[in-house]
Amino acid sequence: MPVNLVPAHRISAARRAARRRRWFTIDTAFAVLALSAGAMIVALFDQDGDMLRGQREALSAQVDGENRKIAALRPQIEDARATLEASRVVNVQPDWSLLLGLLSQQQEQKVVLGAYRLEPLDRSGSGRAGSYRLRLEGLGATQTDVSAFVLRLERLALFDRVKVIRTWRQPLEDVEAVAFEVYCMFSDSTGGEG
Repeated sequence: MPVNLVPAHRISAARRAARRRRWFTIDTAFAVLALSAGAMIVALFDQDGDMLRGQREALSAQVDGENRKIAALRPQIEDARATLEASRVVNVQPDWSLLLGLLSQQQEQKVVLGAYRLEPLDRSGSGRAGSYRLRLEGLGATQTDVSAFVLRLERLALFDRVKVIRTWRQPLEDVEAVAFEVYCMFSDSTGGEG
């Protein structure tokens, strides 16, 4: 068996040099081929250059005309977009008059509502709230009348929770009435989605 006395690093260096020479030859041949193909393409397109320039100018004029049409339509599009957005905003708002009508039906002659306030509890940034608190203030002839009113509100099954916040005696001309404050918590049935 023959023994090779050439160091291993010289053998690998010689192999690397041979590989570099092969790749240089391949790269040079590829570059020559690419340049000749490019020259042929330029020669072919140069013959059709005048025709292409004419088509390009015609297309440029057509694009300019279409851009002018778009610019003329842009104000109409903006008006239509604003109208659409306004109708979306109005369309997704709850009809609170229905809630107020239901509340008025729950009153008897012995209970009078003096004020109400509807407060959104959960703001998601979309302008719509998913949960609300209805704060009611009013007067009842007696504590029993106030309790009966609160029970009627609970029986509506419209509110998630009805809570008496406070009651107190309030003189009213020559009689005493019971003033009350009630919170009614509920969620929008659409879940706050438009």
